[in-house]
This record gives sequence, C-alpha cells and structure tokens, in this order.
Amino acid sequence: MNDTLILEQRLAAALSRISNVAETLSITRILNVEAPVLDPKTEANEAFENMVPSADFYEIQTELTDAREKFHEQARQIVDLTQALEADRTPQVQGSSGADPYNHYLVEEVSALETKLSQVVQSNAQLRVANQNLRDANAKGVGDAGLINSGLQAEINSLTVERAADAAQIQLLITALTNAAEEPQDA
Repeated sequence: MNDTLILEQRLAAALSRISNVAETLSITRILNVEAPVLDPKTEANEAFENMVPSADFYEIQTELTDAREKFHEQARQIVDLTQALEADRTPQVQGSSGADPYNHYLVEEVSALETKLSQVVQSNAQLRVANQNLRDANAKGVGDAGLINSGLQAEINSLTVERAADAAQIQLLITALTNAAEEPQDA
C-alpha cells in the first residue's frame, strides 16, 4: 500500500506540472502573446511542433483536462477502496466477537494462502537468477556443475512451493464449497 501512496503522489505531481504547462499555453493563446520557451529547442521538441498544428492545442488541452479529471476520480476510487478494504479486514483479523468462526477460519486460510503465494514469488525469483547464471555460463562455454546444481535445486524448491500453494488453494475451495453446501437453501 505504501508503493501505491508513493505512486499516487508522483502522479499527482506530474499532473500538476502538466496542468501548469496547459494553463500557460491556454493563457498565451487567449492573449495572443508569444508563448514562453519552456525548454531549449531540441530535435524532439521541433518534431513535436511539426506534428501538432497550433489549432490542435485546444483539442489536446481538452483531452488533457478530461484525462486529469479521470485520473483524479480513479485516485479517489483507489483511496476509497483501499480504506474500505482495510476497514473490512481489521475486524476480521482482530477476531472480533461478532464474527462467526467460519469467517475467522477463511481469514486465516487466506492469510496462509497469501504467505504461500509470496513464497512462490520469491522462489520463482531465485529460479530466474539461477537460470540466468546458467545461460551466462553456457554462453561463455563454461559448464559449471555448481550452477547447474543450484539451478536444479531452485527449480525443485519452486515446484515444491507451488505445489504447497496449490494445495492451500484447493483446501480453501473445499472448505468454502462444503460450508456453502451446508447452508440452508431458501425455497
């Protein structure tokens, strides 16, 4: 969630800079004054100016404004959903007295599943590193037995962790289906 907050801040800063440039362009257009030089002339800037006629700046500004509004709306939705998720998880994790044992069990199972999935990700990262080392050694024409063994061990570990994660997912599904079948059906 910390990464999301940092990303939101960076995007907000970027949108603020874009907004300032768009406002500067629109003011200079309305007042019919020379636009200030924002950056020194570069090939990229000149190519951009040649591609976009000055009449299209209004369209670009409108699109930019629409995009900014959509971004702000999506940012608000992300914040709202994150807060709702945290508010929903907090009582479940704390094991409040109002929660039934089944929900508490599901929260524990989901937490265990998340742990196993993080182990899968870590194991796969180790496997990628070992395989890259093997590729590098093979490209040099050096077949290192230690690299081969570590690559195979990383692959075995990855498969073991993936199998444990699959088993946890299956157990969670079985539990959910069993409890769903036991609930009384409304006719």
